[in-house]
Amino acid sequence: MAKAGKINLITEISEVQEENDIIIMTTFKFGPPFFDIFLMNRILENNPSAEIFILMDGNEYSQSYDSFTKHTGRAYHLIPVFCNKGVFHPKLSLFYSEANSRMTAYIGSCNITLAGFTSNAELITKVDSALDPIDSTVESAAKYFKLLIEKKHVVNSRLSRSIEEIINKLKNSKKNSEVSLLHNIESPILHQLYEKINPPKEAILLAPFWSTKTSVIQEINKNKSLEKVTILLQEDNHNLSNPETYEAYCKNNNIKIDFLEAEFEKNRYFHSKIIQLISDNSVTLVGSSNMTEYALLKDCNEGNFEVSALLWSNSKEIIDEIRTKKIKDLREIKSKAIEFQNQEPIEIVNVYSVDFDMINQTLSVILQKEDIETVITLFFVDKSEKEKEYRTKNEELYEIHCEKIPFEILIKQGTKIARRRIFYDENYIYKKISKGNISLSEINKKISNDHYKINALDLLRILSGLNSRISMEIDADTKKGTTHKKENGKHFSLPSREINSYNNKRIINSFIDLFKLMHSKKQDQKELQESGEIDENSPEKIPVRFQRIMDEDEEKRLVCSKILYSINDLLICKASIDENPDTEIVASSPIMIQSIIKILSPIYIDNELLNESIDLLNENLDNIKNNDVPFEIRKNLFINLVLFNYFFNKNPFYTFISDLFRVDEVIDSSFLQECLNQMSGQIKDLMPSEKINELEIMRCFGDLCGDIPNSRTMKNDLIKSLQTLDISDTLNWEFSKAFSKNVINKYSISREIKDKINYEIKNYSDEQKQFFDNLLLTKMTS
Repeated sequence: MAKAGKINLITEISEVQEENDIIIMTTFKFGPPFFDIFLMNRILENNPSAEIFILMDGNEYSQSYDSFTKHTGRAYHLIPVFCNKGVFHPKLSLFYSEANSRMTAYIGSCNITLAGFTSNAELITKVDSALDPIDSTVESAAKYFKLLIEKKHVVNSRLSRSIEEIINKLKNSKKNSEVSLLHNIESPILHQLYEKINPPKEAILLAPFWSTKTSVIQEINKNKSLEKVTILLQEDNHNLSNPETYEAYCKNNNIKIDFLEAEFEKNRYFHSKIIQLISDNSVTLVGSSNMTEYALLKDCNEGNFEVSALLWSNSKEIIDEIRTKKIKDLREIKSKAIEFQNQEPIEIVNVYSVDFDMINQTLSVILQKEDIETVITLFFVDKSEKEKEYRTKNEELYEIHCEKIPFEILIKQGTKIARRRIFYDENYIYKKISKGNISLSEINKKISNDHYKINALDLLRILSGLNSRISMEIDADTKKGTTHKKENGKHFSLPSREINSYNNKRIINSFIDLFKLMHSKKQDQKELQESGEIDENSPEKIPVRFQRIMDEDEEKRLVCSKILYSINDLLICKASIDENPDTEIVASSPIMIQSIIKILSPIYIDNELLNESIDLLNENLDNIKNNDVPFEIRKNLFINLVLFNYFFNKNPFYTFISDLFRVDEVIDSSFLQECLNQMSGQIKDLMPSEKINELEIMRCFGDLCGDIPNSRTMKNDLIKSLQTLDISDTLNWEFSKAFSKNVINKYSISREIKDKINYEIKNYSDEQKQFFDNLLLTKMTS
């Protein structure tokens, strides 16, 4: 319910509000330095997983762009809202917490600026509610944002999904008899207000902005019930330059009118707007609406966007907070009226949405249709840029693939321009994991698009987040009686070891501490070596529970074995509760391999552990067919298998390889080049001091590809490899040698196959022909 009293807005939003998943705020003016440098970090301290949306006026967005900091619109969504005639002016905030099962609405008058949160006198109506049953006013706040999206006033896919997530959680509603929310998306606020109350006898009005016409008072008095009007004005903080017009209307309608000078707490700037209407009882309207036609007498298509709180209970204490004295001479009002300096609207391109898909690395831009050519320039985080000219006209959606992380966008249409910041949250994937609404395929795609530049602690963070959700998802499915099936309809079994998510969490968290400790020790040793000092290596610096692990290889091996099986159980359980478990298991395997290389190997690795890892991969992936899983997912697995073999200098036989891949998919020059580039980048990060051996990488590729053919496909696969690759390229030749050697040594070679091989290599160099002659001769002899 709404609470009376004074609140510190900064404390309220950054400390009282905790563990929120979704935060939505609206403003007319926005203070980037205040929010980015001061408020943002405070909010995130208590709401680390929150996705934050700020909706602001579109023209103000463009006017204030030069004051943006490097953080503006990056880790939070800053969304401009464009209006037909007026401005986007509501001051409504919504805080949604699934963990606390609560939602809070703030309906007020303050902009998200330093003055709005500190020095101004602002009125805020706070309504806090459990989710079930939900307070009707808080529910109305959520539905306000839903309506903005449905009416296409706001176009943002992530906000749309977030609102849908909130609305789906609201099942039962409880009527709020103290506060109602009014907005003008569909009809004017004052019209709605008048339908809800008895005709008033008295009106008390306070606001900085006034219309030169008396339309607002005329609407309040449309039943000719008004007997008294009191207008409160703050010195040097109003634009009412024609008070005589209001006085004349009142006199002509037998209404007593008083003009009062208002002062509040040492003459703080009073930015609040108040309409108090008194009949048999009183109601008070507070919020964003000034005393103008655009604010109170028009809907959002013809005027401003506005939101107000209608307080049904006696709100006398609000007026009592204001000290007043009567103004006897109207000339005093006119002399103290000021002309507020509004910036002239500029011609801009209406950019409704700029959405960067971090998983697919695609930027979608939605503009207002114009019969003119469009030029889009992308600026990336690394300060580089990319310009694209679109000669087609009347386009609305533009999609651009981004090789790098975009920072901002510049759009030109004739003389009109627009600039937009592009949301990019480096913690986005972790937030999605914590909410449980991300698949292993998406996680794998994201880290592969980042060229697997993910470190061990980030991997452990992903695994820890998955573990936190896994027991909840399994419990939910158990209650529903859900069974998990493979895409071919067969029952899918969970791991043979029953998963214990609490135990896994303990193991993973403990391993994180161990990994940090060992990493720190390595850094210390490196610094000592560089400085020439002696390492005391005092045991008291190491926690007792890690002392044996640090000293004994067998203890390290046991710990790494535990983490290996914990990771495997987590990934398989996550995959098993997905609608497409086969796809998810394949997607989980690169994450598994990355974990073995980056998490286990820095602590301890030996042949026994490597063989256990290979056995787990074989067990997980056996019997999955290539036509059941998209190649994009399988491709990432293939690259990581080659990395595993290269990194550990292994050439194991993977039992699943011939079922999961086809030779024609992987023996392709562009694919091999892509793999080589990815592999080289990863090896450089993993082994920065070693020179990258591209020939060895291609040998690993060839060896692995050589396990794909079976006795039925061997002949065609072998001949295809000879026909496809340009063996004049040294790397391709290295691949071809390894592939051909693996296949020929594995299978019987008939005279027919030998003749076909000789035919295909007739244009090879003498050295290359000699290689095949020796290979075939050895095979025939054996």
